[in-house]
Amino acid sequence: MVVPAARGAGMAGRLLRHGMGWAARRGARQILLEVRPDNLAALALYRSHGFDQIARRNHYYGTGEDALVMSASLESCAEDTTSTAGSNEERHV
Repeated sequence: MVVPAARGAGMAGRLLRHGMGWAARRGARQILLEVRPDNLAALALYRSHGFDQIARRNHYYGTGEDALVMSASLESCAEDTTSTAGSNEERHV
């Protein structure tokens, strides 16, 4: 989660790309997440980073609200982020 004052500056996208690259460099090939269907900003972010909806979990949240399950391939992430392996950014994010 990005604090409201920092939203719109691209921080969520940078964190997501960094996490995806980190997982890919460690051998992960796919990443999954759950998101509330009404979280339009998160859905747009995830879709812009290659996530597709693969399922819906009924009554997933304690409020009885469903969750969308999204998945993305990490194949290109490992190739795109090899130059940052071992950098200070990787160790401190």
